Amino acid sequence: MLRLITRINKSKFSSNAEPLQRGFKILTKNSQASGAEFKVDLKKLSKLRKETQIQVGKAREALFISNNDYDKALEWIKSQELAMGAKRAEKIKDRAVGASVITTFIDQSRGLGAIIKISCETDFVSRNETFQQLATRVCEVAAGISSKQLEKVNVEQVLESELPEEGLKVKELIQQNIGKLGENIVLKDAAGINLGIEGEESHKKAIAGYVHGASVPGGTSGKIASLLVLNVDSESKAATNNPEFTKFSKRLAQQVVGYKPLFIQEKEFQEAQSKVVTSSSGECSQIFSNPLDKQTVLLNQEYMFGGEGISTVEDALSLSGKAQNISLAIDSVAWFDSES
Repeated sequence: MLRLITRINKSKFSSNAEPLQRGFKILTKNSQASGAEFKVDLKKLSKLRKETQIQVGKAREALFISNNDYDKALEWIKSQELAMGAKRAEKIKDRAVGASVITTFIDQSRGLGAIIKISCETDFVSRNETFQQLATRVCEVAAGISSKQLEKVNVEQVLESELPEEGLKVKELIQQNIGKLGENIVLKDAAGINLGIEGEESHKKAIAGYVHGASVPGGTSGKIASLLVLNVDSESKAATNNPEFTKFSKRLAQQVVGYKPLFIQEKEFQEAQSKVVTSSSGECSQIFSNPLDKQTVLLNQEYMFGGEGISTVEDALSLSGKAQNISLAIDSVAWFDSES
């Protein structure tokens, strides 16, 4: 489930390899006849396996084909993985993807932020480091192609985006990982913001995020996550770099994960309610069954971290701003839940 809230406005080479004391020997028919032999560079073999996580036989084959040229061997492996991944992706594209992670990416210095939901078949693979690295890379791309307002990003646009470093499109990178991991992988949803601000205006807005249920401490992929954009009225360019500000903004993002608001202000709730009051939609009737339900309005929610003189999130926002000599307002919020 996404909740996005904004203010109203080639063939294999086979050989009978025999181990040598210093390398591996691969013989072809010609080499057997001539007595020539090829020794795989063991250091390059180890490095290749570490970088690509490929099986030793395949890594050995790559170095044989490239005559121990590491870069060429790496290029060959990537082309093989891409071809195998595309074939595998086509074969299993209709398999159900029942396990998801929610991943966030934030680069405050560039005004970038994104949150995605990406799914695979099993919880085991969803916790795999390779899968989570893929999720982070895809999330970064989503941030880069986002608009200046936090809003949904077209999934197909993300999939068709180029990855200059890898020399691939996002969809090809996903296919490559399908080949590696052996499971269907689907990008389900995305939202992001690209403020396009640097230098003079970079301190006027801040992006914060929170991830719950991360498989590793401090990880950016978990079961529920949020992204929150704050408007900051301050003459100080250092305001958003203040540790107290960073702590408070992250707490707000955590509040979103904990309470899953549908609106920022009560005014937005009331206006949305008036539009669907006569609707027979079951979903609408569930959401708007109680027009005074403060749990659906972020600013009205009980602030989960408490504090002297603080009852609601709106109180916390006001008092935190005063303490830091700045004015704060929540611009927009997005949250994803892997279970819905």
